[in-house]
Amino acid sequence: MPKETRWHQKVKEVLKKLGEEKGYDVSESEQEILLASRFKRFSNEKREIHALSYRPDVVWKKRHVYRAIFEVEYLNPRSKMHLMDKRKYAIGSLMLASLARMQKSVECLVFITNDEALCGEIAKFVQSASIEHLDNTYYLCSPYTAESSLTKVLRAKLIQKWKI
Repeated sequence: MPKETRWHQKVKEVLKKLGEEKGYDVSESEQEILLASRFKRFSNEKREIHALSYRPDVVWKKRHVYRAIFEVEYLNPRSKMHLMDKRKYAIGSLMLASLARMQKSVECLVFITNDEALCGEIAKFVQSASIEHLDNTYYLCSPYTAESSLTKVLRAKLIQKWKI
């Protein structure tokens, strides 16, 4: 299993454990959240039906009330060709998560990555975007790979500092 997959899986497992400890229903890769009703678009002189949807990495909710959506992104520092694409993807995911947050009245949005530069870019985007629903949007860089270290960092930030 590649390092990227292992780190991503460990973060999701820790988020699941912490969420369950707090009494949340936790789901990984939540069913798609429909963000826009179907709309028609012309393509090659033909109408196509499209829907804009989003699938968060981890969701904490109680009953049908969403408490937090988590986006987890690993950035491989050795993959130079892949860096810009991954950064664009991460910003796009954050934008979709923000839309889902508005539509589903999600209280918190949390972005977790292993890369400080990407975390800084997310922070700049959140601070510069004039979207009112980006308050209670948190970002965290955690390069740790050991589950105990991830648990300690995530518990300190999510539960003790941010009170999620």
